[in-house]
Amino acid sequence: MSVPNTVLDRLLQKHENKEVDFLCNHGNIGDTLIFKGTLAFCKKYNIRLRLITKITQNHNNTLFVSGGGNLIDHYAVLKTWLLPRVQQASLIYEQVIILPHTIFGEKTIQGLLPYIENIYIVCRENYSYDYLRAHLPKENIFLSDDMAFHLDYSAIYKKGKGTLHVIRTDGEKTDMPVPKGNIDLSEEFDIGKPYQHAYWELSYWEEFPDKLIEYINQFEEVVTNRLHIGIAAALLQKKTTIYPNNYFKNKGIYELSLADMPHVSFRD
Repeated sequence: MSVPNTVLDRLLQKHENKEVDFLCNHGNIGDTLIFKGTLAFCKKYNIRLRLITKITQNHNNTLFVSGGGNLIDHYAVLKTWLLPRVQQASLIYEQVIILPHTIFGEKTIQGLLPYIENIYIVCRENYSYDYLRAHLPKENIFLSDDMAFHLDYSAIYKKGKGTLHVIRTDGEKTDMPVPKGNIDLSEEFDIGKPYQHAYWELSYWEEFPDKLIEYINQFEEVVTNRLHIGIAAALLQKKTTIYPNNYFKNKGIYELSLADMPHVSFRD
């Protein structure tokens, strides 16, 4: 039996050597780092994930919901895809565990509250954690690092050259000027094969996070307001400067998980 040493370990350790269902979460290339980190964590406990995209009567006892940031009112996918499945799951699973997530908004709270008895939520920053504990049973709310932090790139570190700018150009962009030579990697990274937001359905999905890491590793410094580009750069020991996205996500995860790294800074 592995010895649990973090909040996430203590929560998931009881599923060691078992199969659980895993509800995947649509996302961009940065989200593949979350998925790969989840697989790495589950491997530690020999937790086998049965990937699902809809809730059916053919199920295991426990459902893990992929970590991420889609449970906020800002995203339409909240009410059309993810939240309805979480609600349905609470009615048939013994336990539903939402892996490290950013969660916020009145609609989200209203959607979770009637179903919360057997739903356990792990937040990935203190802003979500404090918000949920003010509105939901405190014993159902936990705090832990984003799942991408369970990846270890120390063995492939190299100093690299130059500065990589990855500034958002999508719906979470800010008024931050986009510098010359910018590449919004989470949306634009090209490996010569098509990408889709249901990435786990691609037989070659793991090439995206692996080649993304190889690309970032070429540089000495990374400047970004893309969360998982910042996390990847930090794990690669690059000089990393993280700027805000258009809500508190980047700042919160920096404060919880990155502020102690001397090579990482946040500019508000």
